Formats: sequence, C-alpha cells, structure tokens
Amino acid sequence: MNGSFKLNIQSQYNITTLIKADLEQFTGQTVCEMPGIEFIVPTPFISEVHTRGKKIKPSTTKVLLFNGTEKHTEIYQNVTGQLQSVVIAKDYLNKLCDPLGVNASEILFDPVELEQGAEISTLMNKLIHFSKPEHLGSSMTVDCLATELALLTLTRYNHTDTFKINRAVDSGHFPVSIDKMKRVIHSHIGNAEFDLDQLSKEVGLSKFHMIRVFRDAVGASPAKYLARIKIDLAKELLSQTKNSIISISTELGFDHLSTFNKSFKATTGLSPSQYRSQHNA
Repeated sequence: MNGSFKLNIQSQYNITTLIKADLEQFTGQTVCEMPGIEFIVPTPFISEVHTRGKKIKPSTTKVLLFNGTEKHTEIYQNVTGQLQSVVIAKDYLNKLCDPLGVNASEILFDPVELEQGAEISTLMNKLIHFSKPEHLGSSMTVDCLATELALLTLTRYNHTDTFKINRAVDSGHFPVSIDKMKRVIHSHIGNAEFDLDQLSKEVGLSKFHMIRVFRDAVGASPAKYLARIKIDLAKELLSQTKNSIISISTELGFDHLSTFNKSFKATTGLSPSQYRSQHNA
C-alpha cells in the first residue's frame, strides 16, 4: 500500500454506522465486512470491487450495496478524497424483517450495484447527514429514515428474498386508522424518549407496515410529522404565552435548547426569540 488511508467509524442509536475514509494519494486495497447492509455513495475513487468471485468496475451513477455477511475487497489507484458509506445495522434489520419471516443476515443483493433513483439517493443522503455527530437527528428521525431506506431497498431491488418480502408487505392488513397513529404521536409530543418502536407497539403494526401506511396517507414519515406539529405548537406558545423559550423547548420534548433553536430556525427561518418578537400579541 502507498499513501494514506484514515478510517473513521461512528455508530448511532444501534441503528446506523457512518463510515468515512479519508484518502491521500492512496494506492492499495481494503477488505470490508460490516454487520448490516452497507450503502456506498457513488464515487470515482474505487477502481474495482472484488466480490463473489467477480470483479466490478463501479459506476459513478450507481450505489454499491453489500450485505455485511459477505466480504468484499475495494481496490484504489492513487486516490485523494473522502469516501462515505452508511450501514444499517444487522440486529436492527433483523428486528425489521422478523415479522415478515425473513432472516436479514442471509439476504444477498444481485447485482450489488443499484441504479441511483431519486428516492434511494434522497433517503441515503439524509440518513448519512443525520448520522453525523454535527447534524445528529433524534433516534426517531434516524429510525424512520433507516426503516424507509430498508423498505425501499428490500422491496424494489432483486435479492434472495425479494418475493417473500414483497408478498409479506403487500399482504399486510392495516386495521389501525391513521387518526389513531396521529393520536398516539400527539400524546407523546413532550416525551423525548418516544421512538418508532413505541409507536409501532402502541398501534400494533410492524415498522415496515406502519411506515408504509403512514407515508402513503400523510405524505411524511412519523418523525417528520412529529417534528412539524412540535414546531406548530412552539409557534403558538411563543406568540400566545410568556413561557420562557427553554421551558417551551422542554415541554415539547427537545433534549437540548440548541436542538430546539436549530429545528425551529430550519423550519421558520427565524430563531424562537425573533419569532416571538415579531408575533407576540
């Protein structure tokens, strides 16, 4: 090997692992085996991938996808830059797939290169963004994105259990109303510990089914819906009460004031104090 290859691996909520490799004039190879499904962002950096006795020359328009139970070797030729990938953890995937009667650890994708459609690209980039420590989303945000990405990947692309998963997902019965899901979410608006597992348990649906039904009906994931109603309620409290900003943040289940300020400004374009000064009666 020549040059420099520095690897940074960070796990979040036992759901995702973010992998960043900083390369400087690096020539050589790395053998990879991560526990879970790994999505490698399209890049010109990898010259060749060896897997299942085959050699693949990666396309810069396709996502590389590997199940962590299989090793693959990445070949680099005098590369300088940063390579990013995100892994959806094996234990997390098994919990998602168990209700469907599928062992996620045994799934093999064929081929290992996916056309980078708009949906998978958006979800993958969001999951990478919210898995970074500097942008870390709530556990529910990361959970929803990981579930959506896993659902999209497992139902849309060919693998060893494609038929079984699609049959299980399509045959799901959804006796729970969207109104009930919304009521459960509203009842936990101030609970910073509320997550997708709890919502799934209270409404009696698997996370795959719940995400699919909720997004189809509402046009957003449960996490995005919860974030939206929190900001709407924050607007009311800021304009109609004299409650301190930190007490409003706590009441709405934000674990840090800085998280509340950041979320509020990202949605409204104003900080909470600016919004209050402009809208206070």
